[in-house]
Amino acid sequence: MIAPVIRGAMCTVMGFTLGVVMKEAANKEAEASLEEREAVTSKVSSHNQQLVDENRQLREEKIELEADNAHLRYQLQEMTQKLLESQAKHERMAKTLAARNAPALTSTSAGASSSSQDEKKADSKRRVPKFF
Repeated sequence: MIAPVIRGAMCTVMGFTLGVVMKEAANKEAEASLEEREAVTSKVSSHNQQLVDENRQLREEKIELEADNAHLRYQLQEMTQKLLESQAKHERMAKTLAARNAPALTSTSAGASSSSQDEKKADSKRRVPKFF
């Protein structure tokens, strides 16, 4: 009769011990899983911070490029205006020279007037082409 009691007590102790061991194993597994999650969270957080920094840097570069672009557009506009003014000045000078040379051409003979027409055609071909 003592043997079944001892056997029952031993089974109870062994069952309790097995339960404790299983509980400790589950706790260790949960701790490992938690540490793994924390490591992944840390990596993701670090990567997110890198992306935020890169995004900020790209925004700053974009602002600088937009400022450079605006400056270059302004310079192009100024240069175009100067070119148009210069072209107008050259056209006025050409008209003035043509007006000065016109009396000399009318006093020449008819053969000379045909050559002056040839000169006018050649002169018009020599003019600077209009780009704008």
